[in-house]
Amino acid sequence: MIKIIDNWFDKKTAERIHNFTIEELTYKYGRKSAIDKPCQHWTTYRTGAISRDEFPINTIQKSIIDRFGSENGFSEIGKTYVNTYTFGTDPHIHCDNGYRFSAIYYPLLDWELDWDGGTFIYKKDRSDVEKYVAYKGNRMLFFESDYPHKAGSVSRECFRDRPSYVSKMPKHNRELDYRES
Repeated sequence: MIKIIDNWFDKKTAERIHNFTIEELTYKYGRKSAIDKPCQHWTTYRTGAISRDEFPINTIQKSIIDRFGSENGFSEIGKTYVNTYTFGTDPHIHCDNGYRFSAIYYPLLDWELDWDGGTFIYKKDRSDVEKYVAYKGNRMLFFESDYPHKAGSVSRECFRDRPSYVSKMPKHNRELDYRES
């Protein structure tokens, strides 16, 4: 199951998240998309993780639970964090092991299609691309975590960060980890 929803938030909320992402976040280089691979990318750095009770994490998590929770059997989010890519940082194909569902929110409302940076979702046997989801501001992507996936490369024509808010829903009732991932 792969769901793509445009205009996820109302215009005012989407603009607040866009502005927060640009004005308030800084990033630290070194997060790996696959533990056993050498490529690294940027992740949120704000003297630690953004708290789950803080805007915009609380708003994003609540919206995912409200929209998908009851029909998919979850009432809590395991973790939410921000990953960012720039030209030259190419992630690896990976699955979000240990989770049941993953959600990716694209916050930048002025992102240009020519800058690429969408998300590739592969067939579960990794034989081909199942779906390519272009980066579009205020878009939510929701899918089963066992789908192999990766962020697409950012075009050399883009001189911006390509952030996305990533949320993961646990498979089982267990202690939830809200720290920066």
